[in-house]
Amino acid sequence: MAEINFEEADLSKLKYIKIVYTGEDGDLHEIKTEPKFVRCGSMLLNAKCSGYFNINCPQNVSIKFAADDCLYVGQAVLEKFDKMGESVIFTITAPKTLDRQQNRNFYRISLDKGCVLVATDSEMHSSTFLAQVIDISAGGVSISNLETVFDNDVVSIDPLLYEQFHIILLLDSEKFLKLPARYVRQEKEKEVNKYAFEFINLKQRDVDVISKYITKEQIEQINNQKNIK
Repeated sequence: MAEINFEEADLSKLKYIKIVYTGEDGDLHEIKTEPKFVRCGSMLLNAKCSGYFNINCPQNVSIKFAADDCLYVGQAVLEKFDKMGESVIFTITAPKTLDRQQNRNFYRISLDKGCVLVATDSEMHSSTFLAQVIDISAGGVSISNLETVFDNDVVSIDPLLYEQFHIILLLDSEKFLKLPARYVRQEKEKEVNKYAFEFINLKQRDVDVISKYITKEQIEQINNQKNIK
């Protein structure tokens, strides 16, 4: 991650611009927009919206510029919005600086949380294992300490012995997520076995919960880095 001035960012060919704002419910929300006018100091952004829409203005927002090779993230001020038919026009004071980040379909963050892995074999016998999450994205998760207790001994399991997996974890809500996954690979990092799983056939609401949590963590990490400086 590298911080640059807003004028230095190449915003000529953008896939989209996302605004992360606080809604009337107090939660973080994302809306994808198209640029109508972007220059140093101010921006006009357009989003499709056919139903009811309201945001408290002005408010501090996080804004993401998705280019072909990277993602620019910055803190801006949403000054006002105008509802025009099935569109919303946002007036935003542009960020002074941007953080240049990797651009992936699913942004991955480090995470230190316990989880439960339910592994099912070909005969549909299920076993439950405690594990530790290392990192997560809306596309998958890496875990470590994949162990169970057998005859009073701690035993590491072999994921290749199983055909189906579910990861159960609690992020930033009162509801546990039960996420279907497939085993991808095992790696060793600093003497720790790291098991990578890819999520499969996720419900959209689970994708939204994970993405919202990751966005909130990204914003907190950026703010913490700025406070350190």
